[in-house]
Amino acid sequence: PCLYVHPSNGTVVARFVDDMRVAGTEEAMNAFERDFGSVFRIERRYGCFLGLDITYSDGILRISLSSYIDKLAARFGLASTKPVSTPLPLRVDLSIDMDQPASDQATLFRAMVGCLNFCAVTVRPDLSFTVSRLSRALHHSHARHIHAAFHALTYLFHARQKCLMYRPTSLSSISVGDRDVMVFPVHAYTDASWSETEMQHRATSGRVLFL
Repeated sequence: PCLYVHPSNGTVVARFVDDMRVAGTEEAMNAFERDFGSVFRIERRYGCFLGLDITYSDGILRISLSSYIDKLAARFGLASTKPVSTPLPLRVDLSIDMDQPASDQATLFRAMVGCLNFCAVTVRPDLSFTVSRLSRALHHSHARHIHAAFHALTYLFHARQKCLMYRPTSLSSISVGDRDVMVFPVHAYTDASWSETEMQHRATSGRVLFL
């Protein structure tokens, strides 16, 4: 990904391969579209960028993956599934037994985990732990891992309307010396499993920060 900033009018262009987003004044963006379009063919696609559904209304920016997840539903046959309330089944066994042969559906499993990982790193942090656990079996998966991945996709499909929301907040200031400094409250959450007996006693930790 690349970010370009015009030195005089401040127009910002975010580019990833052949997908772009432009921010600036209406006059500057019209000029950019005219100049760029004289050299390259431009296709406008409102509300979608790199598989993300983006909407802005009433001062709130919403980013979701509902369109992408609908494609996953068609690919993996999720439409007829019943909702599940957690990304992984409770007390699921995801141990790896090297003495057992790997599943003959290893390619399918890797595809599932890859799709889940894209969701986790973009809009759905609630899948981060699930992806971390499933990824440990990419080299040697069993049927239980495939069932767990399908469970996670089922959870994702029935919760596809969940999104990230960004909204303006009122900030306070404090006096530092002879000037006022804006205060940005930070909220942090963390947890750890410390020991997982079925996974070689490796600890798993995670953290979330809100600014």
